[in-house]
Amino acid sequence: MKSPETEDDLNFLQSLDQRLHYIASDRFTPNMFRAARQVTHNKYNQEEKLTATELDHILNVMNKEHFALYPINTNFGLSAGFAVCQITLEGMLTLAEPILQFTVKQLPSEVNWLRMSECYMSERNKELLKIAGLDEPQHSQEYYSY
Repeated sequence: MKSPETEDDLNFLQSLDQRLHYIASDRFTPNMFRAARQVTHNKYNQEEKLTATELDHILNVMNKEHFALYPINTNFGLSAGFAVCQITLEGMLTLAEPILQFTVKQLPSEVNWLRMSECYMSERNKELLKIAGLDEPQHSQEYYSY
């Protein structure tokens, strides 16, 4: 059973995700000889940005719960971003469920990749990612964009 504090933190992260990120559904035709398929993909509200206070709250949640920050590629690999994952144990599996996703462009103006790498490269964060079966993150922002 989740504590009320954990529920509040989850609600906070999910409300940010609803503002910053959404799942879109489009029709995709792989080539001219195949039928179009419905595909879903992540999209980001680039005009929406995290505030410094919201980012501080995110980082505080990660320090007290089983949440990990994982760098990701976004916008079909054209830019880098982050996923805040909740690390849970389900049966014999450890899962990393993304709760919040955002791009680097959605960070507060005073925060850059280097500052975020201090968080995702911390020993505790790397340990949680390893437990969840995720690859160790890389320092370089270029690794997550083409």
